[in-house]
Amino acid sequence: MTSSIMIDTRNNWRLTGSKEGIHWPELDEDISIKNIILGQPSGESQKSLKRWLELRTGNFPD
Repeated sequence: MTSSIMIDTRNNWRLTGSKEGIHWPELDEDISIKNIILGQPSGESQKSLKRWLELRTGNFPD
């Protein structure tokens, strides 16, 4: 079930207003088309990613 949720989340995207990037609303993530083509990562911080994963899995730190 988790993998299908992740696929649904990843498949829910839209072009940014300038049409120079992609935005995933459920992930609150943006990456430019240029960075996708160049294989560059987004600017997402590890802290932000960890917080998102905790919210998705319900594994909150004590």
